[in-house]
Amino acid sequence: MLGTSITELHETTHHIESHHPTRIQAMNQYIRAIKTEDILGLFSAVHRLGRLESSNRDQDLESYVYCLQFALNLFMKSENLNHLKLLKPEIDRYLRLTDMESSEVFNELTKEKVGIAVAKAIIHMYHVANRSRATKRLSPLIVDFLLNNLADFNLDIRTVASEVSEDYLRFSLIDICQKRRIPIPIFKQQQEENTNRFEHALAKYKNEYGFMPIEDLYTFVKSTQFNWSGRIPDSVKLYEYYDTLTIQEQREFMQAFVEFQTEKQEMVEEAMDFIEYIPTEFKKKLAESIELINNVNSNTELINQWITQASDKLNAMLQAQPPTNDQEKLLQRYQGYFTFIRIESHIQHILSEILSKEAVALYEIKFHLRYFFDKVMIKATQFKHKGGIMKYMNRTDRDQIIGIFIQVLLDTATIDISDDNVKLITTMEENKGAKINEKFLEPNTHGSYPAFITTIKTSGEKVIPVIKMHPLLEPDSRGETGNVVNRLPMLVPPRPWVSLFEGGYLKSQDCVFMARLDKTYLNYFRQASSAGHLDSVFMTLNKLGSLAWAINPDMLDILNTVSKIPSGFIKIAQPITRKPKARLDDQLFKTSYGTRIAFNRLLDIANGYAENGEMLYTPYQVDFRGRVYPTANISHILADEFRSLFMFWHSKPLGPQGFNWVKYHLSSMFGNSGFHIGQAVEFVDSHKEDIIDSVRDPLNGKQWWLKSKSPFQTLAACMEVCKIWEFKGNIQDYRTRFPVHQDGSCNGLQHYAALTRDEIGGKAVNLLPGEQKQDIYMEVAKIVESKLQALSQESSDQAELARLGLIVVSRKLVKQTVMTTVYGVTLIGATDQVGDRINDFVKDCQTNPHMTGVVDQETLKLIETHKLKLNTLLANLILGSISKLFAPATAVQQWLRNNVKRVLHSYRPDTIMYLQAKKPKLFQRVFQQPKSFRPIIWRTPSGFPVIQYYVKSTNQEYKTILSSVVGSQGKKALSPMDIKKNINGIAPNYIHSLDAVHMMNTCNSMTNAGLGFAAVHDSFWTHPCDVDQMGVILRQEFVNLHQPDLLERLKQDLEKQVRDSFQLCCFKSKHYPELSAAIRSIRKTYGKNLSEVLFHEMTDESSRSEISELVQQSKPKLYFAHEEYISSSIEPEKYVRDKSQKVWVFVPTQIQDLPQKGNLDLNQVLQSEFFFH
Repeated sequence: MLGTSITELHETTHHIESHHPTRIQAMNQYIRAIKTEDILGLFSAVHRLGRLESSNRDQDLESYVYCLQFALNLFMKSENLNHLKLLKPEIDRYLRLTDMESSEVFNELTKEKVGIAVAKAIIHMYHVANRSRATKRLSPLIVDFLLNNLADFNLDIRTVASEVSEDYLRFSLIDICQKRRIPIPIFKQQQEENTNRFEHALAKYKNEYGFMPIEDLYTFVKSTQFNWSGRIPDSVKLYEYYDTLTIQEQREFMQAFVEFQTEKQEMVEEAMDFIEYIPTEFKKKLAESIELINNVNSNTELINQWITQASDKLNAMLQAQPPTNDQEKLLQRYQGYFTFIRIESHIQHILSEILSKEAVALYEIKFHLRYFFDKVMIKATQFKHKGGIMKYMNRTDRDQIIGIFIQVLLDTATIDISDDNVKLITTMEENKGAKINEKFLEPNTHGSYPAFITTIKTSGEKVIPVIKMHPLLEPDSRGETGNVVNRLPMLVPPRPWVSLFEGGYLKSQDCVFMARLDKTYLNYFRQASSAGHLDSVFMTLNKLGSLAWAINPDMLDILNTVSKIPSGFIKIAQPITRKPKARLDDQLFKTSYGTRIAFNRLLDIANGYAENGEMLYTPYQVDFRGRVYPTANISHILADEFRSLFMFWHSKPLGPQGFNWVKYHLSSMFGNSGFHIGQAVEFVDSHKEDIIDSVRDPLNGKQWWLKSKSPFQTLAACMEVCKIWEFKGNIQDYRTRFPVHQDGSCNGLQHYAALTRDEIGGKAVNLLPGEQKQDIYMEVAKIVESKLQALSQESSDQAELARLGLIVVSRKLVKQTVMTTVYGVTLIGATDQVGDRINDFVKDCQTNPHMTGVVDQETLKLIETHKLKLNTLLANLILGSISKLFAPATAVQQWLRNNVKRVLHSYRPDTIMYLQAKKPKLFQRVFQQPKSFRPIIWRTPSGFPVIQYYVKSTNQEYKTILSSVVGSQGKKALSPMDIKKNINGIAPNYIHSLDAVHMMNTCNSMTNAGLGFAAVHDSFWTHPCDVDQMGVILRQEFVNLHQPDLLERLKQDLEKQVRDSFQLCCFKSKHYPELSAAIRSIRKTYGKNLSEVLFHEMTDESSRSEISELVQQSKPKLYFAHEEYISSSIEPEKYVRDKSQKVWVFVPTQIQDLPQKGNLDLNQVLQSEFFFH
């Protein structure tokens, strides 16, 4: 393997020896080799320098040693194991010269430096060899080479380790030590070569363990303001200043700004892995609790005390020689890991999790610690090393180590309480109706009590081990704990997505898919990515991620104000105050607690990023259907109050129609989505006084804005309208950042109508132009109302229910069910939805002043009494009305479900043989309970492969140091598909994959035209001046999407999946006695029972063909899944049970014919005003 290179070297050195070149010639060759990074040429030049014998011998030797050291450093770039043989002759030459020459250049210090450089070069080659199975066999030889050279240079592993700063070399050295049973050395603390300009600014916020409160990170973001060498006034927002610049100045500004923000973003991302979610206020309350109960002052911060005690014990276990138990052995096996990530960091992280809730599940802590392990190690291994210690640390070991950490923390985290106060605490808990856990009352040998205990929590049939905090330590307000924020907005555009794990945040290795994918699923997408099938998705994600947002400071002021209202405001929960003493009130407290915590966190982010007028970006990810989601915790996709905060960073003039579109947007917030633009303008102008009052005094005025369906977005629109009214210049020149959005009219049903060319359904969802907007929800409500009217006149038991239904039925009641019908909502789901709307109706009647007296109390009691039956009745009527109105859509949904059932119940000979040989348990009942191991796959028009990978998770008992608990084993490489979930999921997932393509194509066309674009699925956003152009583009892209026969393409995809597969069907023997007898006769020769017979026919092609030929000749009526097995899309005959014997046979799997299409002209969408509005 190494022959060619070494031969070339020998030929070169022979030439050198013959001609005795000068130092200049050798140095010229050396310089050329450096420029081209020619390792072979470089060592050839060094060899020549070592052979020089000029009059200035000392200078020759000095040049030789210097160049040798440099060559060894450059050697670290080599990926060619052939180069390994270049080292030995030069090492031998250097060692000979040190013995022979008296020159000062060969002192002990220089020898040590050269020896360390040689060792690092060899360790580098060990790393290269280990990356491939083909070359890994060389690893032991390389280790021998390393150890021999260390002996020759009189060096030991510790000396080398003290000079190794590269992470991948450290891991390789750890691996070498473990394999040769050499004590793992201590590495020196790493120092970044390139210091970020913000590193020192951020360092002051970190505690001794490297962690910092999230609030301090926001302070860092605000305080490190880009001022462009003092040119930007302090009080001016960056986006306002940018608008004052000339085009050339804007270019210069942006170049300097992006460079500044990139370094700032890198610091923010680094800090996010070490956020302490235990704020100072919380620590203070803990200390106060201890001081109050013991009547003493606590001089030591309790949490730091726990961290120190646990870390000291774990460090002692790491250093124990020899290790005395399995825990110490396991920790010491991965001792090198803790030279990178301090144990204190892990303990801090665990405490953050434990203190986030009253009872935190062990699996939650383990999940977050696994993530912390992985993420920090990925960031610590920047060079060529991939995988780091994770290559050596399997999941079981990692979970065991996490378990050790938690157990040690629980053992060492204690509090001192007097006996009298123990009794007092017990009494206090009993007064609150609670009973203190006995474990909290058991002192240790030092008389201290546990701060935390493990106990069991039940959730349905699940038994969940949890960690609970001592009741003494629970402050009245835990309001700020909890790991809620993990993805902040970015200050620069995200890294472009170029592969599955390259893109998004600057320093993370996130997957482009938002869900955690198992290996099998990931392999599908790796192949798709390699083939270029994800390129269109990457392109769209990059374009969406390039849009710069800013926080609206006026709306932020409003949110900050209403967040302080003691009783809460609209849907914003009240501020978290003292924990209630009564248990009933405690439940209400817990209900609002989580939502308020999330609200506080998001509001803190907005405040942290708003002050300077920062550019905000979010990376985007996709789900398996191709639907796009922003990654950042706060984004325009959130609820009304936070959506109202987002505006475009770049402004644009309103232009001729921009103001009208802002007014249209405001009008739509009040439910006037059926207005023409002229009507919307008239509506806004007629409410000018209300709008001005809403802006002037939003909280104490008439509060007209609160009457809208999205009040905060309405108020933001009111503010923008008022600013435009107040503008002194030409309104068309007014520069706005306000985003106007347009939504589809029940977009899922629009896709179904286009797929089926359904004119009636298309008209109902505004695919066709019309004078007025069609309201599908109101149409369904009217149909349901007419059916209730008819039922109420009958003398049946349902008459009274129908009369109650007439009281509650409304557009609002049917809307959610109509929207989700397109996504396959079941009767149970629809019943729950109707029940929720009826609950809202009853609550409104009891609490809303506008509804008081509309329905009398007696009737409300009847509605409550008969609620379950009423829910079911209304759900049935709604679903039936939709089926009547959208019969073609219902037919396609059924076609999708039927064919997925056929695909997943089909049999393949290779799969059956594998199960029989390798998985006998799965094979046992495979012909009674079909198992499919292949996911449903189809390709969208953009080329994106949708892989519907719903598999059954199996349970396994996990035993750790802390608990033995049955949990999900996850999705293994050979897990059968979850057939029910796949059948129920196909209709919604297929439609979602189409609306994803429509959004992506619209995004690409918009950005290609130089227009700003954002989206929330079927809601598209742009600047007011560009709404008209967006309307043209999104309509054209919808038509382009549906021009091909998409259902025919899907049918072809399904047919590919069932190629060479077979369906197990049956026929009734009494109707085909001759065929039945012939088959029985053949089968007597190769099987005793049905399973043996079917296995033989599935795996023996000749037997299968013989049976198939008989079936083909007789053409019996076959049944599958309780209905006739036909390819036609007509309603199949149902199987009727009788005493006739069934005969089972394999037939080639067929995909049903498509339902008949209508005559809708898709091009009419281009003229439909209300298609998107």
